[in-house]
Amino acid sequence: MRVTELRKLIEKYSKDDLSKIIVELYKLIPKKVRDEKTVDMMLEDFQRYKEAEKKKRKKVKDVNVNDLEREIEQLLQNAYKQNYVIPNHYVSKKDRSKWRFKVKSYIKHLQQVPVAGKEGKRATDLLEELYEMLCYGCGYLIFNTENPFRSVGIAQVELFDILLKRKFSTGINSESISFAIKQVINCYLDMDTLRSDLINVFIANLRTADAKEIAIEQCHQLRMGLKQRTIAPAKETWDNHEYSRERKINDLVETVFRLKIALCEYEAAISYFKSNIQQRFKEVSLFILLNMLENYDQKDYWLREYETAVKEGIMPRDELQYTYRYLKEKGQFNGFPKEASHPQGM
Repeated sequence: MRVTELRKLIEKYSKDDLSKIIVELYKLIPKKVRDEKTVDMMLEDFQRYKEAEKKKRKKVKDVNVNDLEREIEQLLQNAYKQNYVIPNHYVSKKDRSKWRFKVKSYIKHLQQVPVAGKEGKRATDLLEELYEMLCYGCGYLIFNTENPFRSVGIAQVELFDILLKRKFSTGINSESISFAIKQVINCYLDMDTLRSDLINVFIANLRTADAKEIAIEQCHQLRMGLKQRTIAPAKETWDNHEYSRERKINDLVETVFRLKIALCEYEAAISYFKSNIQQRFKEVSLFILLNMLENYDQKDYWLREYETAVKEGIMPRDELQYTYRYLKEKGQFNGFPKEASHPQGM
């Protein structure tokens, strides 16, 4: 509902009814939101609230990217040196827990800088650096938390979406798309995020078929580059580098699959996935494929791939057998709880 429509709507209510409506609306607002938006101040003294908001908007307009850059670069330097978690002379003990409030403030202010122009580009670059730092903090201990995104109060997918929208607003081309794909496959994930979540955010920001085609080509190039890397002879010990390489290839395969689905090229998507997935166990590959087809509600393709796999001697896990029987009987998916979205290899 628009504000003009709201104003017209409330005209029909009496003063008593409006008072009751305000009370009910107040109850619906979470305390955290009431505190953040200073709702109590608005109700206690509306004029004071308006003056405070006016000053706040003026302060936002006066955001100085150069000042922010100096502060952010200092924070980044201290973070990567682990100065927020180990004793040092650069960040005092009482200030080490304050990083989250600083980062939250930086993200908020950088978003308010218009995208266009040199300042806009620098603001976007600084957002990128903050995003990469938080991702790094999901893999290495640089803050007193294992989930930096949650500590800052923003989801990893949300900040990634904000970053992509700024990047793509100045042009969607091979360079910007390649940047986005590399962010998807190379970053560390927090505990609340799946790689598929980032892939879906990336694809949602590709508004045209041409952009999706460029993305497919960029995925091909990155995948071939990863496949051509010289691999050391097989070792008995676990090779983390080889695992990472294989995982990235599979992330690219999944991305192409989802891009082709977005282009309604279902047969091509399935064929590409089956031909390029790096997985030692055929049943695991089948599970991943069927899980994605179910996500897109592709019942006929799901049944076909399941039955083809069985004919080829693959024994689907109990969960897939249950889904198959339910789908054949009811004509729809059962909503059966899924295992981890992507077993080892994706």
